[in-house]
Amino acid sequence: MLQVGRVGTGTVNVSNGGNVTVNSGGSPPGLDGGLLLGGSGSNPATTGNGTLNVTGTGSTVTLSDGFTQVGRQSTGHLNITNGGVEDGSAQTAAVVARKAGSTGTVTVSGVGSTWLAGADLFVGTDVSLGSATPTGPGGTGLISVGNGGTLTATNVYILSLIHISEPTRPRLI
Repeated sequence: MLQVGRVGTGTVNVSNGGNVTVNSGGSPPGLDGGLLLGGSGSNPATTGNGTLNVTGTGSTVTLSDGFTQVGRQSTGHLNITNGGVEDGSAQTAAVVARKAGSTGTVTVSGVGSTWLAGADLFVGTDVSLGSATPTGPGGTGLISVGNGGTLTATNVYILSLIHISEPTRPRLI
């Protein structure tokens, strides 16, 4: 499990062809392993702020299982730019702005920049991760795809905002 900004502020940069593989091992009880950007699963909710930047051709973050949570209970940012890739195709689900009061922002920008969100992508939706089913409204989620970036997900559940920028047409698959 990779946690960034769980209870404080943190940033991880993957660049210049760097590769990181994340699995669900070692996750604290209740946090549902994988990638967690911003906020914890503890009560009361914290004010964590987590950012993951994946930038440049050949730079990849791969989730071998588990979940991606961008803004679980506070603020999270996932920036995939200039040919970077976040490959969550093997994960169960991705959630942007999971809990009420949270903010999750995902930017996929630049030719070759790719977010493979997996089977289910939830935006602004609280989710039971064990069953990957919506349980109610979440926080404020923003996904921006542009300038040749690509977002791929089998199912997308939106209770928040997705921005598709022009003039370069993004590909939503």
